[in-house]
Amino acid sequence: MIVRIFLAGFLSLGITFVASSQDISLYSGISHASMKDMKLLQEFIAGQVPVSYEFTDRFPVYWLYGFSARWRVTEKGKIGINAHTTSTGARSSYSDYSGKSNQDYFLRSFGLSTYYDYRIYEEEKFEAVLYSQIGIVSTRFDYEEYFQLGNQSTTESLVFNSVGIMMELGAAGKYFFFKKGFLEARIGYQFTQQAPLNDE
Repeated sequence: MIVRIFLAGFLSLGITFVASSQDISLYSGISHASMKDMKLLQEFIAGQVPVSYEFTDRFPVYWLYGFSARWRVTEKGKIGINAHTTSTGARSSYSDYSGKSNQDYFLRSFGLSTYYDYRIYEEEKFEAVLYSQIGIVSTRFDYEEYFQLGNQSTTESLVFNSVGIMMELGAAGKYFFFKKGFLEARIGYQFTQQAPLNDE
């Protein structure tokens, strides 16, 4: 099985405390992925039974949380590491007078990457940078199917894992609200390698 997860947009806000040439930050943001292959999988599984499932959720926009540490290596450039985690999911549902059925999909990913940014603009309380990062993304996919007929019910669960390579390009703006701290907003585009899902 192949899963393809492309991040179509990324926006984060973080507070960074600066110690000389080092930045350490926690950040949170909103991301949106294509999830085309997972949506096709959801449609395929729902189509294997002779009833019409309703897609009540289809891998919606979700929150991303991360940590970043960076070190200045040139007057305008910094290198560092980023770690982030995020999740999304979907549900297919069916019910009638005799019973009901749910098919649940839950994906959680963890990414670790090296980071580089280059300052392109600077004034007293603001600077803008272009950045890039490359690393790996580990994804866990949990599938659960619940079926109830009358007073009897069954549940089946499956777990899959994958590891792929990611690359992200983007731009960031930093506003210094006091001497050793600033708010940062980033927007970028992430490309993630197609990776096989292996069952546990």
